[in-house]
Amino acid sequence: MKINKMAKMSFIFALIFSTIFTTNLFAESKKTDANKDKILNILSTEINREFKQLKKVKPPVYFLSYELTEKDVFSLSATLGGLEGQVNTHTTYLDIDVRVGSRELDNTRKVKALEFNSNNSKEIQVSLEEAPLKKLLWLETENAVKDAQQQYLKVVANNKTAAERSDNSDDFSAPLKKASVYAEDLQPLDFDKLALAKKVQELSALFKGYDFITSSQVSFNLSQETVYFVNTEKTKLKTTRVLGRLSYYAIARNKDGMEVERNKSYDVLDPNDLPSQEEIKEDKKE
Repeated sequence: MKINKMAKMSFIFALIFSTIFTTNLFAESKKTDANKDKILNILSTEINREFKQLKKVKPPVYFLSYELTEKDVFSLSATLGGLEGQVNTHTTYLDIDVRVGSRELDNTRKVKALEFNSNNSKEIQVSLEEAPLKKLLWLETENAVKDAQQQYLKVVANNKTAAERSDNSDDFSAPLKKASVYAEDLQPLDFDKLALAKKVQELSALFKGYDFITSSQVSFNLSQETVYFVNTEKTKLKTTRVLGRLSYYAIARNKDGMEVERNKSYDVLDPNDLPSQEEIKEDKKE
């Protein structure tokens, strides 16, 4: 009995994913006391100190927020049984949001009909050590405020000559009656990176021996993220997120020269959310 090329590819994918979903890479978050978190306390102290002065300047800052994101990424990929690369990265970013003027009219309003103003946020690498973090917060807040004030003056000038707005809502919503305060810690993942790399290599080797497959790859990416957020409305949050993604792609060429590509990605959050064998078979038919 002859088996066509697409059927062969479907068989390969079924074999790959029947093996893929035996990998167990999951993490849980544990609730903690936000008022005892070192980073949240540094951010809160600095934002309160800055805002005490900035709300007095002209034009005044009426809202300020700091968001600090700490991210760890582990990724690897393999082709035809050979490991192409394995990378571990750790980055930390600071994002500052400044609003100048008032909730009715501030620096984020569009100056022209098709123009979208930035929110004066900046993404930069930062150290989590107390002294350099405080210094960086002070410097970047000063720069962000200057930019926001300049933009606000443009908004005010434009508002005097602009046509009547169809939307008369305020530029910023009213503050919440009760501030949000919450924190959680990311529990460390316990898995064997070498074993995982070997598994991805073995999965990628399943594409070998098929002359109609011109290109293929199996890859895995695991991202662990912790986000610290504070603002001048006393919000204090520390949230975490883990996302594992395992994916593949394969390109095959038919006898008539037409190329056909198959690819699929699965995001992993909880073992109960993994697709069944029946769902995988349906995916292959798409």
